[in-house]
Amino acid sequence: MKQIFLAFLIFFCIQDINSQTLHLNSLDGGSIEYDIINVRKIKFSNSDVLVILFSGDTISRPFNEFKNYRYDESTLNTNINNEIVNVFDVYPNPSQGLFEFNFSSKSLLPYSYNVYDVTGKLLFKKELGIINGNHSGIISLSNYPSGIYLLILESGNTKITKKLIKK
Repeated sequence: MKQIFLAFLIFFCIQDINSQTLHLNSLDGGSIEYDIINVRKIKFSNSDVLVILFSGDTISRPFNEFKNYRYDESTLNTNINNEIVNVFDVYPNPSQGLFEFNFSSKSLLPYSYNVYDVTGKLLFKKELGIINGNHSGIISLSNYPSGIYLLILESGNTKITKKLIKK
């Protein structure tokens, strides 16, 4: 049962990695939601599912209580957020490890970006400062394994997330 659940989880992640909320639905009709950015790790023991948060909290639920789970794609901001940019492109995507990005700024506040792996681990952060007009850059994931990563562009309290796929 554990292997089937794990295989289903991996398959589902590959299909719908655009999400940022993990929903675990129990057999009794209850539901638990976690923002994926707050989840450090999900572990499966012989009898429990452990959700380990970056805050240090660990939530343990009996494995046999779960009916299903899903990621909520609507919580991931993949559309252009008109508050801070006119355009935000990342290419080529998928890539062998080098991604070019460009955006046209609208915010008067400094910009920065973070790159996370799918477990929510911060790989690196770069401060861009105040951007006036167009900006472009290169992100290298050459030293990281193939997989899916999240690029989060920030200005003030506003964030835009893009999915990066390294072949």
